[in-house]
Amino acid sequence: SHTMILTSNNDILSWGSNRFGELGRQNTTYLPAPVTREWSKDDRVVKMDCCGFSSACSTASGLLYLWGFMKGPDFVSHQY
Repeated sequence: SHTMILTSNNDILSWGSNRFGELGRQNTTYLPAPVTREWSKDDRVVKMDCCGFSSACSTASGLLYLWGFMKGPDFVSHQY
């Protein structure tokens, strides 16, 4: 499993399993503690969700970002 937190500074902290890239990093390394995810500060994240092996966030400008494993019930059963 993995965890993601959106801070009041618009930083995304992520940690945990990263087997399928669900942490949105450039690797699949397990992270035992929170690490700030590289993110553009030009567009504010307004909604974020993570489940199973995938993660998603939407921004104030209407962009949707998805990362991780994008197949199966974990992905299709959630609305972002």
